[in-house]
Order: sequence, then structure tokens, then C-alpha cells
Amino acid sequence: IKVGRDTLFSVLRKHQMLTLRKKSSARTTNSYHRFYKYNNIIKDLEITRPNQVRVSDITYVLS
Repeated sequence: IKVGRDTLFSVLRKHQMLTLRKKSSARTTNSYHRFYKYNNIIKDLEITRPNQVRVSDITYVLS
């Protein structure tokens, strides 16, 4: 018997056999890594002029 996806789900739902998967939340931050975490050295600095502080972000992808 050839049955499409939507028909299969309809049959399962009709007979109360359909179970919905629980959504897994994406984990975007791993704070427990082996790399050194630098302190925020500009936290208490008063910014008084343009270009006094530069900020950058390093984004990485783990496979």
C-alpha cells in the first residue's frame, strides 16, 4: 500500500496513535569550555570621546 505523509498522519490521528515530538531547545552557548574567559576591562571606564573603545565579537561554529 502506498500512502502519503499527510494521509498517514490523518490515519494515525484518527486512531489516537499520533504522538507529537517534544521540541528540543537549541543550545547556543557553552560556558563550560577549556578556553580562557577574559574579564570585562572597560566595565567601569567612562567613555568621553569617539573611538575611545573598540568592540569585536568572535563567533564560532562547532560541528
